[in-house]
Amino acid sequence: YTVTSNADEYFTISYSKNPSSGDIETQQRVTMTVKINTNDLYKLPAGDYTINVKVKSNNDNDQVENFEYIVGIEEEADLLFENLDSDKTVDPGEFVQYTLKVTNEGNALESVSISLTSDEFSKYGELIVNQGKATERRGSKLDIDVDYSESVLVVYNVTANKRDIEDSAYEEFNEDIDVQSSIDSAERESISITTSINEKDYGLNVNL
Repeated sequence: YTVTSNADEYFTISYSKNPSSGDIETQQRVTMTVKINTNDLYKLPAGDYTINVKVKSNNDNDQVENFEYIVGIEEEADLLFENLDSDKTVDPGEFVQYTLKVTNEGNALESVSISLTSDEFSKYGELIVNQGKATERRGSKLDIDVDYSESVLVVYNVTANKRDIEDSAYEEFNEDIDVQSSIDSAERESISITTSINEKDYGLNVNL
């Protein structure tokens, strides 16, 4: 900004709560640069913000100039993915449930993708989500809308199919669950869940 005056002057230039002041002599020109610290804007919702800058004469209150700058805040992805339960044990033929929590710590609406990724054990698991009045959805992969600063709970259901357990040497199910951002493909979080299988004696059935 360039400030000129035809008389000795004391002026103030300000934005937000941090004014700067200075003296200017007759016919003197002073150039000032206003720097906006983007740290002040950290974690604001993505979008455009107007920064108002005012130059005011301290000798004449009617001498005021106003300027506007548009500062754009880009979308930033930041996800937190948690398992709210400890590892569990399941009886053959039964099921257990885990509660997972996805938190959007970024600054924009996310449509996150959450999926079971174990090739061997995913067939025993299922993700379940029910957001608001939406119909309950189930599957091995789900897309979930999570607004900034909000969280969504997802149920991970593990079923120990009795026949599969009898025909295999499984002692536990190990599942990796991923959640990925729609804003930034590099933003991905993963958790591992181990479900132990109780040993059970199915007995012998002998026909004579």
